[in-house]
Amino acid sequence: MIHSHSVRPLQEVVSPALAGLLAGAPLSAGKVRFAWRLAVGAAIDRIATPTLCDDGRMEVSVADDRWRSEVRRTLPLIRSRLDAFLGAGVIKSVVVRGAEQTGASPKTVR
Repeated sequence: MIHSHSVRPLQEVVSPALAGLLAGAPLSAGKVRFAWRLAVGAAIDRIATPTLCDDGRMEVSVADDRWRSEVRRTLPLIRSRLDAFLGAGVIKSVVVRGAEQTGASPKTVR
């Protein structure tokens, strides 16, 4: 019988395994959506829709301006997770737009 004295949290094991699987898959809209859901969690995934453009820009449409602020606030963490899942450099910048945004310039994170 094998005994282990250290128990690692599931996310420490699953995230690297999923990142490895995603890295080998071709870039597609489905892969981007899956990586997005893993990066942001179920709550933000329900209210935000990412689209990866050919130039590497990710446009994220959110349900309202409150959520736009929340997504913007967490963009550095989201970007690092997306880089881990999709590969560094796949996403060049992220633009977050709220449904009520009119005329204001969207925030871009590079």
